Amino acid sequence: MRVSPGRSLPTGRAARRESVHAEARANGDVRLGWTREEDHIILSSVTACGPKWVEIAMQLPGRTEHAARNRYHRLISRSAGAESDSMIRTSMYATHADPGLDANA
Repeated sequence: MRVSPGRSLPTGRAARRESVHAEARANGDVRLGWTREEDHIILSSVTACGPKWVEIAMQLPGRTEHAARNRYHRLISRSAGAESDSMIRTSMYATHADPGLDANA
């Protein structure tokens, strides 16, 4: 890795992220999208051990903890959106009869 004059090598989180990306580039991996298997790993890992993103990312070669966290939140918001859309559609088309009203009146 090249380091510009006056700069130091990355440490901690930045170093991990750089090593994941460097490894992926060396292997020729180019990530275009997420697989169902990766989604399953993320969801089941959060259920099993909580939001330990570094540990979860270790199970996903070529993915950083940031990518895993962001994907988890997208999956959760998408499922919540689908549930609320379903509820809206159901309530829009459902007919609610008011028991206090007489249909013949």
